[in-house]
Amino acid sequence: MSWLPLTWAVYVLVMQFDVWWEVYGLSSMQSWTAGAFVLLLLLALLLFAAGGLILPTGLSDYPEDLDEYFQKDGRWAIAVVVVFMATANVVNVVLFDLGVLDPMNIWNALGIPINLVVMGAKRRVIQGAATILFGVWLGLYIWMFVPVTY
Repeated sequence: MSWLPLTWAVYVLVMQFDVWWEVYGLSSMQSWTAGAFVLLLLLALLLFAAGGLILPTGLSDYPEDLDEYFQKDGRWAIAVVVVFMATANVVNVVLFDLGVLDPMNIWNALGIPINLVVMGAKRRVIQGAATILFGVWLGLYIWMFVPVTY
């Protein structure tokens, strides 16, 4: 077992819950366009892909060392999370008329380099520190931007 890929699996799951919670909040929208639907579906699909990449898919695929898998293949999930975060900023601007410099978009943009460090770092201690920092970032994001009720 390795805490790093398991922690990222939890982060991706939390982000999936957030996306579905936010989409639920859109149920009051009077009209939808196909483009809006596709953009929201893309967000969900990106997190689905990240979830599928972060850990091996079958018991027979599990290596002796889960960290070895993460270093080889699982870190691509982090790249997908980066694409998700960039896409979320586009969605915020295009669908929800948030400015590029809206606090939510700035906060999203600040999370991207943290992910890039995890993805690109060769030393596990740096990946670990950036993973913990991303957890703090994610917790603050939820606290600051996710509505408690709809």
